[in-house]
Amino acid sequence: MSQAERIARIHFLLKSTGIVTLAQLKADFEVSRATVMRDIELMRDRLGAPIEYDAELNAYKYAESAGRTLHYRAERFDVPGMWLDSDEAYALLTVLNVIAKIDPGGWMPYVGPLRGVLKHALCEESFNMKGFHKKIGVELPNLRQGKSGVTAKMMRALVNEFEAILVWQGDDEVLNSASCSLQRFVLTRNGWTAEFVVGEDQARQRVALIRFSDCTVTDRPARLLPESYSDPWSDLDALRNT
Repeated sequence: MSQAERIARIHFLLKSTGIVTLAQLKADFEVSRATVMRDIELMRDRLGAPIEYDAELNAYKYAESAGRTLHYRAERFDVPGMWLDSDEAYALLTVLNVIAKIDPGGWMPYVGPLRGVLKHALCEESFNMKGFHKKIGVELPNLRQGKSGVTAKMMRALVNEFEAILVWQGDDEVLNSASCSLQRFVLTRNGWTAEFVVGEDQARQRVALIRFSDCTVTDRPARLLPESYSDPWSDLDALRNT
């Protein structure tokens, strides 16, 4: 049983029965006293669990109120809903690092903060990466990303589904400006492109990010085409099938 599973079990017992003894946890988990104590200390010190030892009962329990020095109530405490072991955390960090290398200039504000959390956790575990960061690389010579500030605004409009006023240079070298609804970013063999529709037009346009020179995000909702529109049911189907 992993530490995450043990902590989830301790929390369940404390919430459902009120108390739990050290002997009970040792027997249930088939681990040493030191292991159980480390689990309890992690819950209390790292997760903020209001665990206290009751000498009369010779058992652990959650503090009943915030009347002492606690700043929370036991009934409001819960353990995090997702746990990752070191290998899973490193796998996720590796994926995020790859994303960072191909980021057109607007993704990392949305996924980047998780990198710091994963790095901190792996450093504390002294995780052995076995030089994996040196053994895989991403080289895309045609990856032209455009102006990062403009791309970041376009990404914000895309994620939040707002219309944006875009300025870009066409294939005929003429400067275009229009109120557009971004549909998606696409990584092609020649670099990043943006797909969008102008006004009520149904035809998608695809323009390389490097051609955009300005973006103004409006407060008007974007007009998404049926293939770009998202709803909870289609998202759930996509989650099941990917």
